[in-house]
Amino acid sequence: MYNEHTGAHEFHYQIEHLYPPDPKEGGLSMWGFNITMCGKFANKLANMTLDPERAETYRTKNLNPIIRNLWNYTEDKEYVYDIHSCEPRLQFGYGDGNCLLTNLTVPGNACGLDMEHGSYEEAKSGQTDLKGNFMPVVYRPHNVDHRDQALALLIVFNEWYRVALYHGVQKEDEKTNV
Repeated sequence: MYNEHTGAHEFHYQIEHLYPPDPKEGGLSMWGFNITMCGKFANKLANMTLDPERAETYRTKNLNPIIRNLWNYTEDKEYVYDIHSCEPRLQFGYGDGNCLLTNLTVPGNACGLDMEHGSYEEAKSGQTDLKGNFMPVVYRPHNVDHRDQALALLIVFNEWYRVALYHGVQKEDEKTNV
């Protein structure tokens, strides 16, 4: 995103350290990556009201087909995962009714992406460091055993934030500029 005031490009989030498991570890390691979100953008999302009906419609009509296609899901096949686990689950704002994603789960044995402990409170309050920069929000995956799971987490995360601004209405009394 281009910032007209500073003349610089700013990123809402960055995917870091994406790598496959180390074969020397005998299959004990997992697919790894972190997602670091700009604190200013996280603060904006944390202060936008989530429209639950529109969010659920988006999840079922847009995200579910992406995940089912990734797993080549059809009704006539048997799968390791049941049909309900082929649907991504998204949780927002710990019940605050905002648009900031706090947990994302995709098919697999507890395969997900969670916000790092403490990040939510920092994002919601707009906490800054000593230089006045908003504190970044870090998401970390867990139980990512297969590249399809890593890809599913990245796809759903990317797709949610691509449309997040259209599924929430920013609270007038807590406006921030991103």
